Amino acid sequence: MGRVSDPRPSAVPAVRRRAAAALAGACCALVLCPSAADADPGPPEPPAPPGAAVIGRPSVPDAAFPEIPVPPAFGPPGTASPGAPGTAENGPSEPRRRDRADALARRVNRSHTAAGCARLRRDARLDSAARKHSRDMAERGVLSHTGGNGDSPGDRAAAEGYAKWSGELIAVGQRSAGETVRDWRHSSGHRRIMLDCGHTELGTGVVERGGRLYWTLELGRA
Repeated sequence: MGRVSDPRPSAVPAVRRRAAAALAGACCALVLCPSAADADPGPPEPPAPPGAAVIGRPSVPDAAFPEIPVPPAFGPPGTASPGAPGTAENGPSEPRRRDRADALARRVNRSHTAAGCARLRRDARLDSAARKHSRDMAERGVLSHTGGNGDSPGDRAAAEGYAKWSGELIAVGQRSAGETVRDWRHSSGHRRIMLDCGHTELGTGVVERGGRLYWTLELGRA
C-alpha cells in the first residue's frame, strides 16, 4: 500500500509511477462550498493507493497548497518521453482527449449518484476551465491549483463566464478515469468534495504530455 504524503514538496514519495493527486475545496465565499470550508479535519486519512500522494485537506485555502514539480515519466520500455517545453498535447488526437474527459465525467457521476446525490450536469464552461488548467499544468510540468499566471480555480471558472464554482480536484500520473476517481475516493478529503451533494454541475479536462496524463475536475453549484 502507498501512504499519504506530508504536504511539503520534499516529502512527496518517489514511487515508480510518480502519480499524485491534490484537492482545492476552499473558495472566496463560504456559501459556495460550506461543506469544504467548514469541514472538521478529523482523524488521519487512510493510506492512499500505491503510487498516490495526497496533498492537503479541504479546509485549507488553495494558497496553502505547494506547487509540486512533476518528474520525468517512468514506465516500461516504449513509454513516451517528455515533449519539448511548452508543448502540452503531444499525445493523442482531440477525439481521444474528449473521450478521456467524457470517461472522467461518467466515473465521477457514477460515484456521485451511488452516494445518493443527484446526477451532475455537464457544463461547457467548466469543461473549458478544466481543459485549460490541465494543459497549463502539463506545459509547466507541475501539479498545482494555481495557474501559471497566478489565477485560482474560481478565477478560471469566472473567466469562462461561470460564477458559482465550488471545487476542484486534480491528479497526474493515473492511466485511466477509473484509476483517477479511485485514487480520489481513497482520500477522505477528496472524497468529501467529490461526493458533496451540494454540487450540481461539473466539467472535466484531460491532457497528455510526455506519456503522462493530467486530470482536472471542476465542480459548481448552479
